[in-house]
Amino acid sequence: MDDTNPRVERTGQRLTFAAGLSPAIQIAGLASLAGSVLVFASGYADAFASNTAGMVSAFVAIACILLAISALRWILEVDLATRRLRLTRQFLNLQTKTIVDCSFDDCRALGTFKSNVEGQVSHSAYFQLVDGQTHAIPLDKTTFAEAAKVARELSMATGIPLAETPT
Repeated sequence: MDDTNPRVERTGQRLTFAAGLSPAIQIAGLASLAGSVLVFASGYADAFASNTAGMVSAFVAIACILLAISALRWILEVDLATRRLRLTRQFLNLQTKTIVDCSFDDCRALGTFKSNVEGQVSHSAYFQLVDGQTHAIPLDKTTFAEAAKVARELSMATGIPLAETPT
């Protein structure tokens, strides 16, 4: 895998792909969230007495909600020794939810896709399960060449075939 990408780690027989905020930023977000809840709670009683306090409390609450939404981190662990893929989602580095935990045999193909969100074009890699479900491999905004390289090298390491690329 590409050693220059800080979001891709290779440890022995395990490859890890991660996208989203780093754990340090997530912990800072959790501290910010806790502090904001205290500020909001203390200012809520006075919100009706003072418009300024109410507006500050509302602003802090909205900022916390936005931070919480952006605090999701996606992690794909590829264990070459046990031949398993595990895709998880973390929230503020506290709550982890397993989305997929399957063997390489349960995967049909690896490939790339292009997304366009608010005018920002990005490419990523994906894996497709035999039941038809498709899951993105967590990569932070990459070019087509980088996403294709990840899919190709992951295919070589796992034996999961590459998907046909539409022309």
